Amino acid sequence: MSHPESSLSAVTVVFEADIPLLELQARSMARHVPDGVFDEVLVLDNTRAGLSPRARRRIRAELGAHADRLAFVSRAAFHLEPTASGWRSQQSLKLLAARVLTADHYVVLDAKNHFIRATTAVDFLDPETRLPHGGIHSFERHPLRAHLEHVASRLGLDPERAVERFTATVPPVVLDRRVVTEIVADIGGDDPARFVREFERAGFTEFFLYSAWQISRGAKPDDLVTGRSLVSPTVWAGATTPGEVRSVLEQADRSHTTTLAVHRRALARLAPESVRDLANFWVDHGLFPSMADARRFIQRFRIVYVRSMSARRALGLVSR
Repeated sequence: MSHPESSLSAVTVVFEADIPLLELQARSMARHVPDGVFDEVLVLDNTRAGLSPRARRRIRAELGAHADRLAFVSRAAFHLEPTASGWRSQQSLKLLAARVLTADHYVVLDAKNHFIRATTAVDFLDPETRLPHGGIHSFERHPLRAHLEHVASRLGLDPERAVERFTATVPPVVLDRRVVTEIVADIGGDDPARFVREFERAGFTEFFLYSAWQISRGAKPDDLVTGRSLVSPTVWAGATTPGEVRSVLEQADRSHTTTLAVHRRALARLAPESVRDLANFWVDHGLFPSMADARRFIQRFRIVYVRSMSARRALGLVSR
């Protein structure tokens, strides 16, 4: 049975240290995602002072043909407190995005994700059922197990059963906009600030809440996603030896997924050998014209990262 074609948007949350990575993501979208795949490209500005006009111009310029679909939304647009910045508020913003989007589904990206090969809507949605792609797996040994158990308990689910088999939570993650708007209204009514307060008070996490809310109403994990993983091969901060980085890049070349992720803390500490390997990978995948350009990007990122993290430490803020 065929289903009507679904519209799709892309959403990314950004804070200060991630701004160069967001530019890289925009560049990769211009390079690998045909115009029209995303109806909207939404940047959720989670910086304390707001993205500067210069940063916004750079991001827009990198988007190429997608630039006219770009919109920036700050915390202030949802009437949030200026101090509402951090890991938990970043999660709630990903759900509040549904209030300002119009597409049927939206792909939640982290700034660390960037496209490395041709990408179309069928990479995110099954062309026959229009069901979002996404993996289902055990969380028995997962570092976020306690978060899943907590959300499951809050929504009246059996935590042990949830841990056995639950939907993946690492971006890219595709969300049904209508479902998200129902979740936001169920928790916060018409008040975004109330939603954020209740979200943080309850200790929710965005993707666990999204799936658990639906399961609490009778759905099964297999009703929510196809089971095909969207997880990006990722260079994590805790695995930055040359061999580990090279293994991730090799995995990305073999993977059916169309994105790579490089965590900001990893990029800040890569050894020279890994900088060379990553720069070469980016050049091979059309993101930079030369190794020198890729290396300059990494150097610029590191300068921004150090400044940003120094400022956050001075303010007593903790970043993940």
